[in-house]
Amino acid sequence: MFRTAFAGLRSYCAAALIAATCLFVGLPSVAFASCIPTQDDFAAYEADGTLEQRQAYMENLGNDSFDSNLVQSLKERQGSSNARSLRSWVPSAWASGMPLQGTAKVLAIRVAFPAEGDQPAMGFKDGDSLEALQAMFNGSAGEAPYENLNAYYTRSSYGALKFDGKAYDYTAQHCRNYYTNNVDGLFYEAVSALAKQGVDVASFDGNGDTMIDGVYIHFGGETTGWGTTWWSNERHAQNTQEIEGTGVSLGNEVLLHEPSDDSETVRTVIHETGHCLGLPDYYPYRSSSVAVSSGINTYDMMYNNVGDQCALSKWILGWIPDSAITRIKVSSDGVLVKRGNEEPQHYDGSVSEVLKSMDLNDSETGGFVAVAGDKTSCTDGKSFDIFDDDGLLSSFYLLQYDTKTANQNISQVPDGGALRVYRVQAELNDEGTDFQKANAYNPDDDKFIEALTLSNTDFHQMEQGASVTPSTTPSTNFFENLGLGFTGISLEYGQDENGQDTATVSYAASTPVDPSGFSAKLVDDSAVQCIDERELSFSMPVSYYEDPNLDPLIEFGEYPIIARLSNDGGVFRVSWSLDPTEFAPGTKADLVLPKGLFVLGRDSSGPVYSPEVRIPLTVGG
Repeated sequence: MFRTAFAGLRSYCAAALIAATCLFVGLPSVAFASCIPTQDDFAAYEADGTLEQRQAYMENLGNDSFDSNLVQSLKERQGSSNARSLRSWVPSAWASGMPLQGTAKVLAIRVAFPAEGDQPAMGFKDGDSLEALQAMFNGSAGEAPYENLNAYYTRSSYGALKFDGKAYDYTAQHCRNYYTNNVDGLFYEAVSALAKQGVDVASFDGNGDTMIDGVYIHFGGETTGWGTTWWSNERHAQNTQEIEGTGVSLGNEVLLHEPSDDSETVRTVIHETGHCLGLPDYYPYRSSSVAVSSGINTYDMMYNNVGDQCALSKWILGWIPDSAITRIKVSSDGVLVKRGNEEPQHYDGSVSEVLKSMDLNDSETGGFVAVAGDKTSCTDGKSFDIFDDDGLLSSFYLLQYDTKTANQNISQVPDGGALRVYRVQAELNDEGTDFQKANAYNPDDDKFIEALTLSNTDFHQMEQGASVTPSTTPSTNFFENLGLGFTGISLEYGQDENGQDTATVSYAASTPVDPSGFSAKLVDDSAVQCIDERELSFSMPVSYYEDPNLDPLIEFGEYPIIARLSNDGGVFRVSWSLDPTEFAPGTKADLVLPKGLFVLGRDSSGPVYSPEVRIPLTVGG
């Protein structure tokens, strides 16, 4: 029998409300485009008690995960050599809304609202005109790479996807508040009215799936903030009945609150269109109870509305083909490399790959390098081979090389090129409808995709001459855990004799560990209090992956008491809150770190765990 000093036990992946003051710790320090909430926004929402309600609203929109149709499309492209990709198999003909290739047709509507009852009329400020709304789709709304929606996605897709759009004015039948809980009704009303006025709304179905590719409503009046109806967001239409007499129905719906004449607004249009294409947000909605999530941890259009879509997103969208991907496996036997559709080649020590830019013009496709351990274990206990047709539906490291061109011609990209290393966990769920991990909820080191922090810049690129291995921080271990996530991958960023940037990949064996030499102590070993927190230090490096069945214990009296262990970037602290009448001054106790609480390394048989450690405690006055 145990007593606990806390109301609830920890869970590594438990979702909890984010403390507003630290929600975006670690985000690149760029001015956010206004469809992304700021720290001040979240502080205000927490203060007025609406934070949880707003988070629930965003989750219900579905932008925290990939569109299931996009996942099915990816599975089809990847083939069926692995049984995991056969789950929930569907044929290729489904209604998908916005196309991924060809020309997408979007209908933009500037909607004003009349006064009604005690509700005021809501319109637009000077400059926020129909012409400015039209310019965001195929005009000159800002500076490259955000000049308009069509130019951005033509570059991002390497010419595979273009956009054509037309903007119209409409005045709603009711005040804005009337539509707050029925925004679907507003979309249906506005499009139906345009159809009755003679607008050929069926022409906005670019892929012939009987759904309008996208309807974008720029609404009048002020925003009510993130996580509410009257904010920039995307959703799938709930009302799928035909627009009378047109043969088409609603598909993707986008609301826009920013003024059309603000040059930053087109970035919001680009971001929300990413959702129409099936991509999720890569910024956090919630965080685990023990760590604050920093999203994808670098600049990205689905994170902070900056720069291009990342290489993984482009591969999922079908814009980067498998033929442009170099796959590398490392093991104690050496390195195997499969370049595009070529046969794998074996290298005895290491291999240096010349890095190809992801950022090319619309006549040539970019690519990336995917690196994995040999038969690395998936999170569902199975194993994969990155050389399989669907081998990228797995865990691996993605090397993305960027140059200052196309949609990455932005100030944040360093001159001369930059290599970013992403940790990817792209296993599908049991239903095969989505990925197991998400950036919206999972904590750092355990997300769908995240850039390793390999420099002090916000871009987090790898520095020339630097390396990342299983023993560095950050490392190439999944979960940043040597015992549970060891890959054996060693990466070094350098240049060849021709001055071309290269990534050198090799295998790094784990260093043998003798657990008998492990010890731990309190950094501050003075007398403890009944409510206290102390930092721990160890005789050797440790990794920690939370096990709900293992907790530190404080032993005194009849029963041991469960304490709490926290890990903040490798700094471990143990804390407790005890009854002062029982834990009185002069009491002798032991802090017990049970066997297996930490991972010290690994040997040929697997992880090496820590032995039990007992630290004497004395209660002070």
